[in-house]
Order: sequence, then C-alpha cells, then structure tokens
Amino acid sequence: MIFRLRHPNNPQPEPIDLHVGSYTVRLVRKPKRGVRLTITRQGELRLTAPLTYSSTEAIAFIEQHLDWITKHLERFKAQQALEPTDFSQLHYLGTCYATRIHQHPIGPRMALEADGLLHLYLKPSTPDTQLEKIVHAWYAVELRRLVEPLVMDWETKMGVKSAGLRFRRMTSRWGSCHTGTRVITFNTSLAKATPACIEYVVVHELAHLLERGHGPAFKAVLDRYLPDWRERRATLQRGPLPRRNNADTVPAGKS
Repeated sequence: MIFRLRHPNNPQPEPIDLHVGSYTVRLVRKPKRGVRLTITRQGELRLTAPLTYSSTEAIAFIEQHLDWITKHLERFKAQQALEPTDFSQLHYLGTCYATRIHQHPIGPRMALEADGLLHLYLKPSTPDTQLEKIVHAWYAVELRRLVEPLVMDWETKMGVKSAGLRFRRMTSRWGSCHTGTRVITFNTSLAKATPACIEYVVVHELAHLLERGHGPAFKAVLDRYLPDWRERRATLQRGPLPRRNNADTVPAGKS
C-alpha cells in the first residue's frame, strides 16, 4: 500500500504585519475577491485581500485610507472606554451604575432597581465567561425598546421608511444603514449612551435613506432635522460617561 502526502495546490500565505506610519496592519490573503479593511474586537487592524495582492499594493491601500483608520480607531477606543472589565459597574443610558450579581434559580435576568443599582440574576451554574454575553443580550433588548419608537417617530418626520431593524455588537460603528435593503443595524453598546446620543444615531442612519454618503448634502439633511447633531456626535465619541452616586465604590458581589 502506498501512502501519498497531499499538498494544497494554492496554499494561503502566512499573515504579515505591515507598518504604515504609526499603525500596524495585519495583511491576510485569502482566495476571495475584493479588499477589506477592518478593526477586530481586540482593536487590531486587519486587511483582507486576494491571494495575488502584493505588500506594495496593500501599503498603498492603507495609505489611502489613513483618515478612515484614524476615525474608526477613535470610535473603537470610545466604545472600549465603556466596556465593562469586571462587571462591578455598567453603563446604561449615559450613566455608570454599580452592579450586584445574585445567584437565582430563575435567570439570567437583569434589572435597574429602585436602589439605583443594576442587578444581575444568574443561575448558580452560570460560568463567569457568560457574563458579557448576558449583559449584551440585555443591552440589545433595552436598545430595541428605546429605538423602535424613535425610528417610527423620525420616519414620519423625515418622510422615509426603513425595511427593518437589527441589533448586534459592532466594533467600529454605532450604527449602519444598508441603502439597498433599507435595513438599519444598531450597535448594542449604544444602550450605554445618553438618550440624546441614541436619537442622533437614529436620525443619522435614517438620513442615509435620503443621502447615501457623508457629504454636504447629507450634513444638510442632519442640519435640517437635528440642528445640534454635531454636539451630540461629539458627546457620543468622547466618553466616558458620568457615574451614578457611588458607582465606583460599591463592589459587586454574589448574594
């Protein structure tokens, strides 16, 4: 019996790090068309390109998109500033709340209660690694509750109609509008922002149903419907958010 080693006909090259200015971008070549620049959840810049894409072409592409990189990394850092580290406190609607974690047979469940704390009720068997997932699921529910009536109200005011709303975690955007399908997606982390900032993102995404780009015509739409949109955007991008009472001193505990 003869055994033969199989070798891939077109092995994918190893990812390489490209240094352009003050940025490091990982170039990942795949058997696909198109070039895509993204920011991972770890804050790393990644350029995905076809197998035949050279390093020289990649560097040129990165240099052409330095403004995009700077802009979206700032957004990413603003969001990271709001991300919980040990879940002793969480941001919600523009305020930082201390949390209490309880073991409860009926869970998971989260609620902002009369004592001014965010309470997390978890089954005793819930691993700590699931906390982040549970928190963002709650953010998604709360954000949908807030955003849906806002969208309906602003659709009437602006004379537009979206085809649907989606809510998911995003790394570099607070929201996005697919002008082809007219579906709007919101970042679940937006639940941490103030109601005024949430409203700004709603109007911003609906404005794309009138103007696709971010040029003068798009800004004119925002000026017409939300004159203080620049201030709201600055607040959203600035972070972090104010704390609620002694939110930075009340420890989280399991009771």
